[in-house]
Amino acid sequence: MIIKKLSFVLIASLCLVGTGCSPEKKLETAASIPSTSVETSAQNPKVESVADGLEKITFQFGASTQEHLLLYKIDPTQYDFSIEHTSSARSIADWQLSLGIPTLVVNGAYFHEDYSPSGMLIVNGERVGSRAFDLDKSALLELSPLPQIIDTQTEVLPAQTEHALQSYPLLVQNGMNAIQSDSGLVARRSFFGFDADGFAYIGILPDAELSLFELGHVLESMNIKWKKVLNLDGGPSSGLAVANGDIENSIFPVPNVIVVKEKVSKKP
Repeated sequence: MIIKKLSFVLIASLCLVGTGCSPEKKLETAASIPSTSVETSAQNPKVESVADGLEKITFQFGASTQEHLLLYKIDPTQYDFSIEHTSSARSIADWQLSLGIPTLVVNGAYFHEDYSPSGMLIVNGERVGSRAFDLDKSALLELSPLPQIIDTQTEVLPAQTEHALQSYPLLVQNGMNAIQSDSGLVARRSFFGFDADGFAYIGILPDAELSLFELGHVLESMNIKWKKVLNLDGGPSSGLAVANGDIENSIFPVPNVIVVKEKVSKKP
């Protein structure tokens, strides 16, 4: 989504509490977690097979039908991950069509008014722009050659990478909610995560709006052994399109997306 041209220190401090990086709404009450966020969190999620190595998970975390989380569990041994970037912007539905309907497309990194990336963005081994977030306030989602989330505060960046984006904050680390306090600022959300077994997850709040703290709590309550989960550009930029026909379109057009494609078998 669009971030005003402020210094990074101000941007980071605002975005980490949920303002300045998306048009979010202030909760009317001061409660840390709405009761609906935990009432049904123990229910088993609905799991559907979409394709070989790809599952759709619908997790109801509240009483309302809108209070659900949509995730896609992906086997990295069967799918490739990459980033596409353009100097203009498109809705997620238009991105899907322009890319020939790959397995999955989701919004990616934060961006400025001119559609240039707000943080580090690497596409096909080339750096896009020169901006970068402070390493102690962000994480790097490396998609190729090795899909992983790197905590830039404690881990070393790869010397070379084909596709990667810098984002913030980490929502979950080692199964625990990594957000320490609730800003009370809510929005649509999207995220990318890995579990302890190496499976990748791409998720979105298609209808509900939560604060980052609330989302971290919902993820923590799921029966998934999370390793790390990283927040992506959210709010009106949130969007996801899948080849099976599932489309949660973004409200704003976005200049960069994460793309998932089935691996092409190498001929002998």
